[in-house]
Amino acid sequence: MKLPIRVILVGGALGATLANSHSAEASCGLEYCTLPRSEATKDPKPSTIRMQTRIRHVEFSLPEGQGSYQESIISVAVQPFAKWRIGGWIAPVRLSTGGETTLGVTNPVAFVEREYSIRNNLKMVVAMQLEVPLGSSAEGIASAHTEILPYLGVSYRMERLTLQLNLGLAMALGESDSHGHDHAADSDHETPLLVNPHEDKEALSRAAVLVSF
Repeated sequence: MKLPIRVILVGGALGATLANSHSAEASCGLEYCTLPRSEATKDPKPSTIRMQTRIRHVEFSLPEGQGSYQESIISVAVQPFAKWRIGGWIAPVRLSTGGETTLGVTNPVAFVEREYSIRNNLKMVVAMQLEVPLGSSAEGIASAHTEILPYLGVSYRMERLTLQLNLGLAMALGESDSHGHDHAADSDHETPLLVNPHEDKEALSRAAVLVSF
């Protein structure tokens, strides 16, 4: 692939990262990273299963003081057909506010992706993500409504290095609830959303650089 395309991909990834420098305050979607494939598994057989586990620590400010949470994201993806991926994730969370600690889980998320090969090492995905309100919303760990997130992704592989850039639009379905640290509690949702707070509609992006060992 010619150098200008590489420059565009790297520049787009860096631009998305800079544009979302406050991502700990906003983004709750696009958590799944498609893992780069080795040459031996470049064309995996159907039903290939991949798992990811990631841990994230976030600190935030509240009117009454500081808070923090540790989120352990557990993802599973299955490839039932050559160009299709389905999967999902859920994250146990340890939330600390005002000297108290609360344990809970985020809303489970399911997704489906369709992959398209543009050139030898350049791929694109068209995908849909669905978040179901089954998490610990009463504790401020999960939102209390369903959300959908259609997104597009592009990835480019250079030997052991893979660049990824995803762009999507997250939209809440149904009535709104308290989404952020600065939202006041109301009668329907006494605890504001403290873990991955967000708005009812958000444009999201994620840039990733993956290395195979």
